[in-house]
Amino acid sequence: MGATIRDVAKRAGVSVSTASAALNNKPFVTPETRARVLQAALELNYHADRTARSLAVGRTHQIALLIPASLEHTFSASDFFNQLVRGIYKACGQEDYSLVLYAAERETDIVPQMERWVRSRSVDGFLITHPTWGMLYVDVLEESHVPYVFIGRPPETVTTFAGYVDNDNVQVAYDATEHLVELGHQHILFINGPSRYTYAHDRTVGYRKALDAHGLPFQAELLVEAELTFVDGYRIVDRLCGSVTFTAIVVLNPMQALGVVHALAKHGCKVPTDVAVVTTECEMAAYMYPPLTAVDIRPYQLGYEAARMLLRCLAGETVAPHIVPHTFVVRDSTSPVR
Repeated sequence: MGATIRDVAKRAGVSVSTASAALNNKPFVTPETRARVLQAALELNYHADRTARSLAVGRTHQIALLIPASLEHTFSASDFFNQLVRGIYKACGQEDYSLVLYAAERETDIVPQMERWVRSRSVDGFLITHPTWGMLYVDVLEESHVPYVFIGRPPETVTTFAGYVDNDNVQVAYDATEHLVELGHQHILFINGPSRYTYAHDRTVGYRKALDAHGLPFQAELLVEAELTFVDGYRIVDRLCGSVTFTAIVVLNPMQALGVVHALAKHGCKVPTDVAVVTTECEMAAYMYPPLTAVDIRPYQLGYEAARMLLRCLAGETVAPHIVPHTFVVRDSTSPVR
């Protein structure tokens, strides 16, 4: 059996309460006493009982990351989620918090899991990706009084204040489209994500604003919704090649973009000679042939800032929405229209 706090206190010659205060870095403990307690803990190989501490302070030091999207969707965007979760882990580790991950095949599956966590008080707060217009779990959130932060802009239907971290998705799509317009492209295919997600709505707005700002007409057949998979990107372009005129494609998901490039090759279209392509940044985009021009939406920073915001909420601080700036990386997949 391991050493207890009582053993540490006895070895250091202090009370149990003083030993606890020293180990938890309380300000009223003298440096000499703290040093004596820490030395005793080291000699006894003492480790705090996290469960007991959680019961004492009313905190679990765990936060839950909820991904209300299909596993196919989640793993098709593996580079994005890898970077996102790395950022979250970094922020959590700085405050001695651990992360519980729950990915739901359907958004409705989030509700019972969220209710279980709320009833058992097994997590201190929620990070939630992929806010949609419906958000079937919003009532549970608002009634639970558990702090939460969205990664992505929540819809206006969330009646209580919700902190969130996001990119300016209107500007992301605007910049990607404008880059192509400035290269002389007038027929730009925009392959968007599913319209149930708020970010997809914002990107549609940005695409149309860029066309309007440059005096180009909106062509409904060039705005297409697709699931965020290789197969959907491939099918869209395979279907449209030969039936719809376009010289450039904005496809702001790397797995969709991979499918797009394969479909273009099937139809004998070279990138960028025949069709220019812009996507979002990931390792794959840099190493494709040709390397893809991309918008870097900085998923690591999205995760880090979202976790930091939730931790500030748990500390009782007031938070405001935070927008992570994006950058543009020009590579070989875009060139002037020919």
